[in-house]
Amino acid sequence: MNAHRATAIVASSVILSIIVPAVTTGTVKPGDLITSDSATAVVDLVSPGNYSLVRQGMQMKIVSTGHLEWPPPYKSATEKYSSQVQLDEKGELRNYFAGQPFPLLDPNDPQVALKVMWNFSFRPQYTDDADIRYVEVASYTGDSKITDPVAHFTIGHFAFYNNIGRTEISPIPTDSDGVGPDIRYRFGAFPFLEPAEMRGFGFIRWRPYRTPTRRQHVALFEPQQKSTAGNDQRHHLGHLRRYRIVVRKQPGS
Repeated sequence: MNAHRATAIVASSVILSIIVPAVTTGTVKPGDLITSDSATAVVDLVSPGNYSLVRQGMQMKIVSTGHLEWPPPYKSATEKYSSQVQLDEKGELRNYFAGQPFPLLDPNDPQVALKVMWNFSFRPQYTDDADIRYVEVASYTGDSKITDPVAHFTIGHFAFYNNIGRTEISPIPTDSDGVGPDIRYRFGAFPFLEPAEMRGFGFIRWRPYRTPTRRQHVALFEPQQKSTAGNDQRHHLGHLRRYRIVVRKQPGS
């Protein structure tokens, strides 16, 4: 996965996790170029974070609506594996390898709601892994008069690795950790560089696959002392020796 695609994925995930903007009728049309001078044209069409970016100079080229195609490897995996996927009596996924589990849905199926959620869980947003450095995350309010973020974080290392449903990077479609240890994915964000009071904090999270009702695990990296000005953030992996690792179990969601 290239850096541009990975960055877009992270940005989209953060925006959606913070706010899902209401869709309203706007004044924009295909061909328009939205700049800071015309930012108010999209104030009701984008998230507060994106609106703030437009006001600060990010440009938006308005294009016609269209169908967003699946990535070819994901589509191929769906065609290859979906016919064998099933739900057991507990609603847990069986015989899944990659792609969308249930591309054909019957609204009269008593398990259709569960299938919709499994499709969402294994959606084509990302399938394999990503590794990004020095990620900035900001959240904003819906008040167009407030330009400063409510919260702003800078994270030195942001990464995830899926063991199940892999379609583009070997091993395909399943990593051995998804079969034996039953780990669906690992996700990590560390160290937090900003805000100052969280500097050095981080976590790694991993979640079961075949028994999703099992608890997921989170390892927290909590600094035992404040970072000094002489510490080089580029060497954050070496800093872990100064950290107390706390493993906590959380209820599966």
